[in-house]
Amino acid sequence: MNTPRTKHSPRHALQKESATLKSRSAGRDRFAGVNPKLAALLRKHFTKKGRAERIARAEKAWNEAVEIASTFKNIDVETWKWIAQSKELEDV
Repeated sequence: MNTPRTKHSPRHALQKESATLKSRSAGRDRFAGVNPKLAALLRKHFTKKGRAERIARAEKAWNEAVEIASTFKNIDVETWKWIAQSKELEDV
């Protein structure tokens, strides 16, 4: 036999919502769910000081990768076969 669920008051819903908003503040720990030793290593390696430069380098690398990948869209089937049969790929 199922029992009816209790309804939470609007006050309870507001308290729950404000608790989730507080946890999303700007000063939160980015590595909270990670092993503590790994989190310490990550904090040491990825400091706030070089964040903008790291993001800029990552965006540049992503754009280069997208540009290179877009050139492969125009390769015909014969060229793909030639690349696949290349002796140089066997040595990699």
